[in-house]
Amino acid sequence: MKKFPVIGYLVVIIIQGGLTFWLVYYACNFDNILFVPWQGIAICSLLIGGFYPLTQIYQHQQDLDDGVFSISYKLGYTGTFIFCAVVYTLAWIIMAQFFIHKGEGIKLTVVSIFFVPIFVYFIRWFYKSKRTGRMLTLRIL
Repeated sequence: MKKFPVIGYLVVIIIQGGLTFWLVYYACNFDNILFVPWQGIAICSLLIGGFYPLTQIYQHQQDLDDGVFSISYKLGYTGTFIFCAVVYTLAWIIMAQFFIHKGEGIKLTVVSIFFVPIFVYFIRWFYKSKRTGRMLTLRIL
């Protein structure tokens, strides 16, 4: 699937994100109704979609040698970080809309607090990589 960057990306986010959410939601629902909140499907798809290109960022040269052009390769290092930030932001906006609409703002606050370390790590990784001009692995500790 990596040979088709956009189609491969969409397949990953739809199956690993949206379909997985739908299956778990349906399996856990005692009424066994087919209705599943679209926001949950979108949020899970976008969260996977925001992370997936970052998993490919270290193998650009290897993929190029193999004739594979991943979505991350097509976006480039900086483009991958920007793309992922935009996708994560969109996921958070949909999540905020969902929780606020349901009157569950405290859940949004809790989830947002858990996202802070991820956000800090992501920003540090991006700026350190930009400053050095190469892709780096940051150690947590």
